[in-house]
Amino acid sequence: MFKKLNITCNQATTICDKSQYGNASFFDKIKLQIHFIGCKICAMYSKQNVLLTKLYKIKATNIKRKQDSLCMTYQEKEVLNAYRKIYNQGVEPKIFINDFLELLYYFKNIDSLNIDGTNFSLNDEEFNKIKEISKNIKNEILILFWQFTIKTLEELDVVSNQHLSIEMFLIRL
Repeated sequence: MFKKLNITCNQATTICDKSQYGNASFFDKIKLQIHFIGCKICAMYSKQNVLLTKLYKIKATNIKRKQDSLCMTYQEKEVLNAYRKIYNQGVEPKIFINDFLELLYYFKNIDSLNIDGTNFSLNDEEFNKIKEISKNIKNEILILFWQFTIKTLEELDVVSNQHLSIEMFLIRL
């Protein structure tokens, strides 16, 4: 009977690996524990194997989280698709940024503008929509967006792919 419980170190490491993944039988686990009593090297192998598996799982979880955070959200994809439609209509990146700055200006200063004035070209519907949206935006946020947009406008002269730069700008917003 004891001969059945006696295993070699090679068999012990195999059972250890199986046990780690839940594939070892109850009888194999008993043989492994009996082997550990007489073989401290295999016991150490088992402890190291458990530790390495835990570290691997932690690392794999962190990598998955990082990959998940690298994926774009549905809204980000929609923003890029909207920009690409604008781009495909022939609007150049600098024009797009200037129009964006103009919108920020309207959001910031809509209360001081009146619809009857001649200093801008908005129809009644656009004016009212901007006025409604501007109520929900803090001036501090608009100023930050303004600064960020100006910085992007300056970068457009340096980058080789202006459209990619605009896409990155929109994602960072």
